[in-house]
This record gives sequence, C-alpha cells and structure tokens, in this order.
Amino acid sequence: MKLLRTVALFAICLTALLSAAGCSEKGTESFNAVITEITEDGITARPFEDEEILKKASVIRLDQSVLSANPVPDFLPGDTARIVWNGKVKKGEPASLEHVFAVYSLPPLYSEELFNARNEYIGDAPADGRLLGLLAEYFNIEEKRSLELQTSGEPYTMTVHFESEPDLRRMSQTACSLLALIGNCGEIRWDYPSKGSDVKEGVSITTADAEELLQLEDLKKYGETEESLHRLLENIVRLTEINR
Repeated sequence: MKLLRTVALFAICLTALLSAAGCSEKGTESFNAVITEITEDGITARPFEDEEILKKASVIRLDQSVLSANPVPDFLPGDTARIVWNGKVKKGEPASLEHVFAVYSLPPLYSEELFNARNEYIGDAPADGRLLGLLAEYFNIEEKRSLELQTSGEPYTMTVHFESEPDLRRMSQTACSLLALIGNCGEIRWDYPSKGSDVKEGVSITTADAEELLQLEDLKKYGETEESLHRLLENIVRLTEINR
C-alpha cells in the first residue's frame, strides 16, 4: 500500500480551494461567521475567532437590501456562514458591509453532540465507531468504510478502510477531530483502492501533523471542554472553507 503524509497534500488542496472561491481576487475578502439573529430586515452575524474582520467590527449586520442581490441559504440562528465581500466596513452599531458578493452555508458546529461522544481510549471500538459516524455525517463523508484499530504499541492508530476514494480535505478535517476527541489516539490512517489497479493508496495524519496543519499547540486540550471543541471546529472550518 502506498502511504502518503497528508499535510503537504492538504496544503495544496487548501490553496486550490481558496483560489476557486475567489478569495485571491483583488478587492475580494471573506470571513466565516455564526448567524446570531434573523429578522425581516436582514441577518446579524458574529465572525469566528481570529478572523481579520474582528479588527474592524465584532458584529456584522447584513441588510436585506444587500442580501437581495445574492442567493442566500435559509439560515437559522446558530448556523454558520461564509461571507464574501469587498473588504470595506461601514461603521455603526452593529457595523455593516459596503458590498457583499456571496453568502454560503457552512457545516453546523455540532460541538455538544461530538463532545458527548468523545472517547478516552482508542480500544473502545463501539465508541470509536460512533464518533467516526458523527464526524462523517458532520463533514459529509458518504463513502462506505470499515474500521481497524492498532493498540499493541504507540502511536495507537485508527485506520479507516474505504471502498472508494474520499475527499482529502473532508477526511483531513475528520482525522484532526478524531485525534482531539480520542484521548490516547496518536495517528489516523485511511486507505482506498487506487484507480485502475488493485493497489491501495493510503494517507496518514498524526497529532503533530494536525497541530501543524491547524496552527495550534496541544490538540488534545481542545477535546477537554465543549467550548474548546467549538473553537477547534471553528478553526477547522475557517482554514478549510468547505461548504455543505
């Protein structure tokens, strides 16, 4: 089986994704936010932590006049969104954006359900399977799969065998989350049949890889409280920008 490290590959995919989203175009910026209020007049949103727009405003109001120029998903309070705009903020309470190019729906942050499913020991196979199932639903991984555990020595490893190739970015999101939520898990692997041959392709991500990818220290701490897990999920969505 050909095994690939995932960080370099994921970085390439992330760069391509940013370009495809139009975020590299001059005069175009974007940020992720949680929808906090919805009225007939528009939408109020709170940017994710570490978003650059927080230097200009902590709460953003999207008036109906701005939204009417773009297709907008049917949001509910608590939903997450990606907002593409021209980078200019109008001062006010709350602040508003001069021009909005697009508003996308992002995966909801099911931090409470995922936190309740966390698992201290990788040897608990049913708990591992439940957590993987929740994350697969969360990150929209539909490919059929089976699970294998290696607990004879460190790093304790979970391997997911897929019947077809999953999306690299979505599975990398899942792997980072699993490493945070399974206490003594040190590595996540996944493999799938190579196109046109019987050889399997494989990808691996360790705790250190995930910390490098997400630009944070001590990934395991993010699985200790629901609040810290929510911040981790925000960070994953912010860096990967994958819509539903």
